[in-house]
This record gives sequence, structure tokens and C-alpha cells, in this order.
Amino acid sequence: MSRSGRKSVGAEITFERDLKLWDEVVPALEPVFARVWSVCSRDGHSGRTVTVKIKYADFRQITRSRSCIEPIGSQRTLEEIGLELLRPHFPPPLGVRLLGVTVSNLETAEPQNRAQLALVLDRTMNG
Repeated sequence: MSRSGRKSVGAEITFERDLKLWDEVVPALEPVFARVWSVCSRDGHSGRTVTVKIKYADFRQITRSRSCIEPIGSQRTLEEIGLELLRPHFPPPLGVRLLGVTVSNLETAEPQNRAQLALVLDRTMNG
């Protein structure tokens, strides 16, 4: 998929044994947050919406999302939002089999920089 066509960046992790405690969630999600942020950074994307997915032991699944006015600017902010969305669901009624994190409503920094550069050049050339 082309860079301009990407709609979201996400990652998830399936657990060998179901998670039941909040204290297990943060360390389990560290590589998931790192992967999502790594792809966003590499591709020059920043998103405005964070979605988390919880799949329970009975395969029932829920998602929760939060949209921000400004693009998410750091992995730490991504983690804070993701964990805030997950926290109310622990302890879970059943063990958690899978957790996922997605960033969407992506923006690419490159076109904005080009537009600003073009504007500066046009202003210089015209006057």
C-alpha cells in the first residue's frame, strides 16, 4: 500500500495464557506500543485516534477509541491514551486472550512541509 493510502497503523499480541491482572497489561503491551510508534515514525505518520481491542477467552471482542484534536506526538502519549482506554476493563470478567492498539486518522508530515516550502518560494518569487 502506498504511503498516502495508509489509513491506520496497528499491532496486537495474543497471549499463551489469558491475562487477568492489570499489572500484566503494561509490560505485555510495551512491544505493541513500540511497534505501532516505530511504523508511524518510519513512515512519517501521526494519527489523531487511538483504538484498543480486547479479545476475551470466549473470543468475544470489544474496542474502545479516543480521538484527539492534535496529532499524537510521542510514543508516551500513545501509551497513556491506550492504557487509559483499557484500564476500566480490568479486572476482566474473563481472561484476556488478545490486546491490540491502532492509530488512525493519519496525517503525513511531508505534504505539509512541501506546501509550506512552495508557499515560501512563491512569495519570494513574486515580491
